Amino acid sequence: MLRDIWKTEDTYQEQIAEYKKKDGYMAVTIWLLLMVLYYLMGQLYAREGVYIGTIVNIILAILCVSLVFVRKEKISSIGFNKNNVVKSIITGSILGLLIVAFNILLNLIQGRTFAPLQNIIINLVYYMVVISLVEEIIFRGYIQTRLYGLVKRPMIARILGALFFMLMHIPFQMGYANMELVAYVQMNWITLVFTFAWHMVFDFLYRKYNAIYAPTIFHGFMNWSNYLFL
Repeated sequence: MLRDIWKTEDTYQEQIAEYKKKDGYMAVTIWLLLMVLYYLMGQLYAREGVYIGTIVNIILAILCVSLVFVRKEKISSIGFNKNNVVKSIITGSILGLLIVAFNILLNLIQGRTFAPLQNIIINLVYYMVVISLVEEIIFRGYIQTRLYGLVKRPMIARILGALFFMLMHIPFQMGYANMELVAYVQMNWITLVFTFAWHMVFDFLYRKYNAIYAPTIFHGFMNWSNYLFL
């Protein structure tokens, strides 16, 4: 029974087995493009006060989806799978709401006040769609799955994907704060370790159902719960 909980969906195994080195190189290229854009985006924000992260993330997600269609792959190959939809949504919702409940309890104990309802609703849409869905398309849907074209050993491929996801959170801050890599890592290594671990969680939820819904919902609720209070 416990083994079934951690089991990867068979269709996921079949899908990643088909990827070749070219697919892996394309995944790495998307990641490198993201890294460069995030660094430039951080510099732009520091100099001009202009934040274009939303636009950049959406463009990168559209690029990933476009590559799927250009290469005549199935949309299910980035997680939009018709199978296990209900199970995936329920799992992501339960886990996400547990995180929300924990954060609410913690903040109430600390005596904090809820943010205005309008802000809470706007943030829910923002973190669920603009942040969570977009990141899941790029990372768990496209990059992580295609990395198996380069690395056939599952755990090593997952570790590589987690490293990519962790490192993705560095360039913007480096560009914005004009910090060297070593200095940034020394100051933020705990956050980076947690980011690495969260990729493993999101990837597990994706692999379990070979679907993007559970990690998207869980990811979105997790981020949103940090902005429920003033």
